[in-house]
Amino acid sequence: MAISVDEIGVWFMCTIIILFIGYEYLRTPFGIIINNEELKIKYPLSSKNIKIGDVSKIELAKSYVKGYEYPKVHIHTKSSLKSIPLKTIGTSSIRLHKILKALTLKRNDLSNPSLHWER
Repeated sequence: MAISVDEIGVWFMCTIIILFIGYEYLRTPFGIIINNEELKIKYPLSSKNIKIGDVSKIELAKSYVKGYEYPKVHIHTKSSLKSIPLKTIGTSSIRLHKILKALTLKRNDLSNPSLHWER
């Protein structure tokens, strides 16, 4: 039983799609733990600790998917050229942006200094 060129193409495309979905899953944060000294961003296989003093900018960006607007928070650090996007981690992006801004501006107006969100 011989495999045709069309079947090889279909298997190749399915493999590429599965790899892309796996890559997106592994690089998407699913939780964040915030305290007064650092942010701990949790990924499916690892976590990233960022000191509050290393954060250079927090911005609220908009992304459009199929005509719908989704806000997401970007964390820029002094040690990295790329920002860390936080899309869907189980809380409002606007609320998360306000909390992170308050932390980076060294304000003490947070009612709870230690917060934890997971999707």
